[in-house]
Amino acid sequence: MVKDDGLAAGKGVVVTEDRAVAMEHGLACPAKGDDARVVIEEFLDGPEASLFCICDGTTVVPLDPARDFKRIFDGDEGPNTGGMGAYSPLTWAPEGLVDDVVARVAQPVVDEMARRGTPFVGVLYVGLALTSRGPRVIEFNVRFGDPETQSVLARLESPLAVLLGAAADGRLDAHDPLRWSPQSAVTVVIAAEGYPAAPVTGVAIDGLEGRPRASSLSTSTSCMPAPRSTTTRPSWSPPAVVSCRSWPSVTTSSEPASAPTRRSSRSVSMVATTAPTSPCALPGARSAPDARPPGSL
Repeated sequence: MVKDDGLAAGKGVVVTEDRAVAMEHGLACPAKGDDARVVIEEFLDGPEASLFCICDGTTVVPLDPARDFKRIFDGDEGPNTGGMGAYSPLTWAPEGLVDDVVARVAQPVVDEMARRGTPFVGVLYVGLALTSRGPRVIEFNVRFGDPETQSVLARLESPLAVLLGAAADGRLDAHDPLRWSPQSAVTVVIAAEGYPAAPVTGVAIDGLEGRPRASSLSTSTSCMPAPRSTTTRPSWSPPAVVSCRSWPSVTTSSEPASAPTRRSSRSVSMVATTAPTSPCALPGARSAPDARPPGSL
């Protein structure tokens, strides 16, 4: 794993078994400036998992985990991106995974921040690799991140505003247990041609006219050429095929013919009507292993 040690919008990492590809990326990183550096890290096998934790400076309340897919193209043939899709829940995850991560990762971080006199209040994102040697922490962040957030919050039945209010007021210890829909939520990112290296801009999204409408579907739109999303929601409800294993082509549109032309990238979150017994196959995603990864940290 070869990484650009700097701000790269989630696209500065190359994971490869090809030495030439690794060398090419490694040599390109220092060329970005005098202070640029390159980091070489251990390759972590196994699926990734994302866990968002709501914190009030003392108490940690985890949300349900999700899995996202970083590499573009079917079969993970392309480079890393900011995320090409995600789903929740992780029915294949090791039993007790969330409790383990909270007890041995998230809670110690919050405790240490409080001990230093800088209590953390907000969203603590824990990015994990569920390797053959057990879970490993890949990264921390302090925000909700897409595309996982769309899938996770689509399943949250407890009022999000009440949860965030309790965190702001330091009352998470008194908050009721979170309620979750048993249904599955999947987010598929529709990216501009050439993403992530040189995305084509100004191209209208079309082609889904006449497809069946989803019973539960939301969209979020970004004005950036890359497939990142905001909380802006259009007033119309675009059509889509809701199926955990059969998705519309990523080259088609999430916009009906009567809708105004929008020139942007879009991620589409779809809530499946039944919970899958195994991870869904997403465009550009690799299949998760049938066997459960080890749960020990």
